[in-house]
Amino acid sequence: MGFLESGERNYAVSDRYLKIAAEVNPDGPEPWLYMGLNAYSRGEMERAEECFRKTIVLTGNDESRANYQIRRAYVDLGRILAGSERQKESEIYFAKARDLQNKVMEKGQQGVTEMMTLAGAAGSAAALVPLSTESEKKAAPLLPANTDPFARIDASALAHANLTAKERTAAESQENHLRSVLGLSFNDLATSEAVTGQFLAALGHYQEAERWDAKIPGLAKNLGHSAFRANNFPEAIRGLSRAMEESSADAPVRESRGVSEI
Repeated sequence: MGFLESGERNYAVSDRYLKIAAEVNPDGPEPWLYMGLNAYSRGEMERAEECFRKTIVLTGNDESRANYQIRRAYVDLGRILAGSERQKESEIYFAKARDLQNKVMEKGQQGVTEMMTLAGAAGSAAALVPLSTESEKKAAPLLPANTDPFARIDASALAHANLTAKERTAAESQENHLRSVLGLSFNDLATSEAVTGQFLAALGHYQEAERWDAKIPGLAKNLGHSAFRANNFPEAIRGLSRAMEESSADAPVRESRGVSEI
């Protein structure tokens, strides 16, 4: 319930449930993570920092827990430290966040490979996974010139795989989950880069996130602002226009979009 209310931005209600969860299971890092995210969203940086540090301690060596959810604490804690002139410490947390992002993407690519192999669509999967040995290279199928690694598995590929209706539904569900994981991973990586002023790199990773999952909250706005800072004004206009469709009352977005058109 705390997680769901946090997603709906009902932070006070969310915190009530999360505090109960922390009391019921004092060794669980999840309540502290989401209390930290709630505090961060409200601009309560001291409270957010306290919760994120608690999350990291409770997670310990179990970093793969819930698909490396701890990376979110490292990213936002890095932002807090960077914003409070603790740059050296922030760099440590950003580096850790990037390491965890890489692990998430590796895991996601492995899942995509398995899923697309099951569905008989190995072309897109092979475009994602690097080949490490000569034997693997020789065994790899030739890819069409127009292979799109971001494309969804189409109906024809699923039909050729001879899946039952239940198996097809499961494959589609797994694909949606993996696309969400990869999209969020690239989005978080781009945000950590944008915070440190690497706007061109951030733009590239926001674009990667968009290709995997364009529905990530705030993605269009972040992509547009990064493009603006990187002097890529056509892309800034595209991203900020999408952001205005999502929230027409956002004055900074309107202003940046207007400047981009000059």
